[in-house]
Amino acid sequence: MIVSEYISIYGIGLLEQYPTTWSLKDKIITVAEFIQANPEFELEEFHLSALIYGNERFALNSYLDKIEDERYLTIVLRELFDEYRTSGGDALFWLHFTFDHISLNPQCFKAEHRGIIEKNLIQWIGNYKNQPYDLLSQNVKYLNSEYPEKLKIATPVISLFCSIVNELGIIEKLSLSNEAFCMKVCTFFDLPYKDRVRQNFSSRHTNRSYEKLKDNILPLLDKEISTKIEIHLASINKLFD
Repeated sequence: MIVSEYISIYGIGLLEQYPTTWSLKDKIITVAEFIQANPEFELEEFHLSALIYGNERFALNSYLDKIEDERYLTIVLRELFDEYRTSGGDALFWLHFTFDHISLNPQCFKAEHRGIIEKNLIQWIGNYKNQPYDLLSQNVKYLNSEYPEKLKIATPVISLFCSIVNELGIIEKLSLSNEAFCMKVCTFFDLPYKDRVRQNFSSRHTNRSYEKLKDNILPLLDKEISTKIEIHLASINKLFD
């Protein structure tokens, strides 16, 4: 398997903190940087083992450990799952792999988080076996209906929004870091900020994210800003009515 064929289990953005020296003459770069810079690199068995059972699992542990509000757990977990399977990954592999990791390594997760995560995974395994097509449009019914709608907006969509806000000069990034700028935008527009918003800020965005931006964020904005963004989206032909 070459690098471009590898589908990150929890997203390349979560792998940016882990160093590697694979075939780079001991030059230290992160796993995420290596994956993005070496699409034709041949992954041997020991590379895959290090990625899947090392970096990916450590990334999940670290990411979930940062979540303080338990209401976000279901949403964050669902985002990771949806991102993996819409990238071409096997849904049941992801669900069972994640469940086994949490069950076999309980010490890696907050006690108050484990029950919530395991309960969701068990439910989704059952749902997916019963409805393997599991359309994204149907996923909302599996989220707790009491959650505010804003918490259900996927982080890649919020990242895209932050990028457009900067591009159109609605709020200027200037010398701010990606993290500081995204937090500023989310605070100004009262959107939920998570670290993955910052991680996806400079990523290539999918047509689906553009569509979700139009459906989920534009209705929350005042008329002037909403119209300005709609005109911009129409001009780059990213949306299809």
